[in-house]
Amino acid sequence: MKKRKNITIDDRNRWVTKWEKEWSAGKYEPFIKTGDVASFGTKHKCQGIKSKRVHHFLSTNEYLFFVLLEFRPEVIEIYEQFPLLPVTRTRLISEALEIKHPRYIRTTTNMILTTDFLVKLDSGEWKAYSVKPAKSIGNKRTVQKQIMEKTYWELQGIDWCLVLDRDIKTTASANLSLLRHYASPPTESSEIITSWKHVFSKKLSARNRYQTSEIIRKISEELGIDYTASSSIFFHLLWHREIGFDLNTPIELEKTASELGIFCQ
Repeated sequence: MKKRKNITIDDRNRWVTKWEKEWSAGKYEPFIKTGDVASFGTKHKCQGIKSKRVHHFLSTNEYLFFVLLEFRPEVIEIYEQFPLLPVTRTRLISEALEIKHPRYIRTTTNMILTTDFLVKLDSGEWKAYSVKPAKSIGNKRTVQKQIMEKTYWELQGIDWCLVLDRDIKTTASANLSLLRHYASPPTESSEIITSWKHVFSKKLSARNRYQTSEIIRKISEELGIDYTASSSIFFHLLWHREIGFDLNTPIELEKTASELGIFCQ
């Protein structure tokens, strides 16, 4: 897609009309996609596990936070690059706060602001999140935009949270980024997976001081599957919380089950 530039009011209103039509029809498209804008960060796209649609992220920090959100069982819907509409509302907020409303670069057209993530929980509650590098919080203009965004959501009774990169780039996010690759069911039958978990549970109590890789190998031999398939099932069960583990300990199969904090649910 051609990047957005030289944006007029007609351009902006056309995008809003298109987005609102899709949102009303129950179809979500992020207001900003990776091909729409230049980004200083590394942009990402991926298929959502819960949503079954393609998600767009304008930075690695956004992608890592998305993975954390997907892992949380109480999160049922995730909307990235969600627009703060109508623009008349954000203009009123900017005037009340005496903050200059953001405009599209090299134009006088007021910008449609977006929130990095709008999330729905299984309780019916909504939460909004802004993901930013810690260093950007020292920038006065960035802070002003964050205040506008926070005010927008609080006026609607929705909690808004600022998430910094230092809180995202953790062992937990590294673990989940690994496990997410195994979220889809392995090629092995459901019977094999059930048997694998049953055998693992028995061996865990007897071999919790063995290397985890050794336990996985023993199971593969017992069930007649190769080691790669056996380890894939292990990672799959970790992602889906059917096997518990210490999220803050690096998943290294050379560690013992005890060192990884592994337990069967």
